[in-house]
Amino acid sequence: MTNRQRTVQLRGYFGSRRQKLPPLQRQPHPEDWPAIDRARWEAACISDDPLGSPGPAAHLAMASRKIREASWGSYLSFLAHTGELDANQPPESRLTFERLTRYIASLSGRVRAGTMHRMIVDLSLVITAMAPGRDWSWIRRHPGRPTQAQIRTSRKPINPPDASRVTAAAMELCDTAVGMASPLKAAVRFRDGLILIVLGSFTLRLKNLAEIRIGEHLLLYPTHMRLVFDTTVKNREVIDTPVPGWIAAYLRTYLEIHRPALVQGLDDHGALWVNIDGQMLNYTVVGHIVRNTTDRLGFKTNPHAFRHALATTLMERDPRNIAIASAALAHRGTSSVNQVYDRSGNLGAQKYWLKFFRDQRRKIEADRHDEQG
Repeated sequence: MTNRQRTVQLRGYFGSRRQKLPPLQRQPHPEDWPAIDRARWEAACISDDPLGSPGPAAHLAMASRKIREASWGSYLSFLAHTGELDANQPPESRLTFERLTRYIASLSGRVRAGTMHRMIVDLSLVITAMAPGRDWSWIRRHPGRPTQAQIRTSRKPINPPDASRVTAAAMELCDTAVGMASPLKAAVRFRDGLILIVLGSFTLRLKNLAEIRIGEHLLLYPTHMRLVFDTTVKNREVIDTPVPGWIAAYLRTYLEIHRPALVQGLDDHGALWVNIDGQMLNYTVVGHIVRNTTDRLGFKTNPHAFRHALATTLMERDPRNIAIASAALAHRGTSSVNQVYDRSGNLGAQKYWLKFFRDQRRKIEADRHDEQG
């Protein structure tokens, strides 16, 4: 097959809008997959089939689904580039040991070992969902897959933020909102600072931070508050933790003064985070707020880096804190932090982190007072 013929085939399968990317970097969406792949994957993702049980991929969050789709799309791009993509061939016939060997070789030098490992795992998960009648475990055992040592050394360097300092700056941002002439601008400033306070204190995943609803995740009582996530956490671990009094005070100010200014009398949807049109802030916008606000405060970082900050802080204080760090992050085991821990440790770990966090915040405030005095 000539290069021109391959280009025509790629355009036919994957749409002209992706032709600007080099062939091996294309990750076509399901609508650009061969019809049989698209139908198999859609069937695997059905969650409300009245005639049968949910598909094997129905439980996936949208973000996880998109990641797996990108990995399968990448493999299809590889087959199209090598002239081996037959639209009439079922997915289980396309994924062979020999083809996977060459695909892994094509990834070497283009992606990090950790990314390659994830893409290989994703291939095994997608093909298992689309062709569940076979044993696909050999994919994860492929001799060409990266070793754990290669994965560790390929990780991007991360400089975790000092969460206590970021939160101290966020508190000051909230405090300065009090004297603003515009209630709407004050509400936006207070909201952005409060998002950082909650993120820095509880190190939630961005999805959980963005989805907080009053009465469902943020439980309000006359004397205290609790944060509870029981079905939407990535690994299905339950998060149930009390809100410290100093954070509850900021939350009550937001709920009583600033959030109503944002809702502007519209029907209340119950979401904690609200935009200037009175609507719920979506996942992407909350992420932008975290990055933009930390940049404005001189600590530019992303939401997930706060989770690195927690694990790094606890491990630096004592390497034996690996179980505590794992529990505080709501991981099932310790492997993601450096495999089984007592779930009752989650609350204790969160208290440990909040105590350390409170002590650091007080030290920062004391230093600032000394500088001003």
